[in-house]
Amino acid sequence: MPRKSPGGVRQGNPNKTYTNRADLNSNKQPIAAAPNQPYGARGAQEAAQSTIPLPQQGPAPGSFGQLGRPTERPNEPVTAGVPTGPGPNQLNNQSELAPMLRTPLIVAKALMSRVPSPEIARIIRYLEGKFDGPNT
Repeated sequence: MPRKSPGGVRQGNPNKTYTNRADLNSNKQPIAAAPNQPYGARGAQEAAQSTIPLPQQGPAPGSFGQLGRPTERPNEPVTAGVPTGPGPNQLNNQSELAPMLRTPLIVAKALMSRVPSPEIARIIRYLEGKFDGPNT
């Protein structure tokens, strides 16, 4: 059986600020509907916004700078981070990334030493094949 609250049902006041409820304190956008909608769509859109108000808008358009501005990283290729082409990525930086990539192999070998099983041995063989031989 559900327990009843000792103070009864509590309702919030729309224009009051609450210290423990940040969602009630935020300013909501006014109800607005897009123009030139089919018959009834405007009313449905306004009813939906009155049920669940829209949150305060985020950053203003254009606040991140102009789209056509010069690059901030002129010496970095556009393929940087993508696993293809020039730039820092998994293919070009194997020596730098090798310890991070070999971590699953190290973990599998440690697990095999504690709990030997054919499944873990198969995983170790697979991982060793990815690194062209047994590397730790």
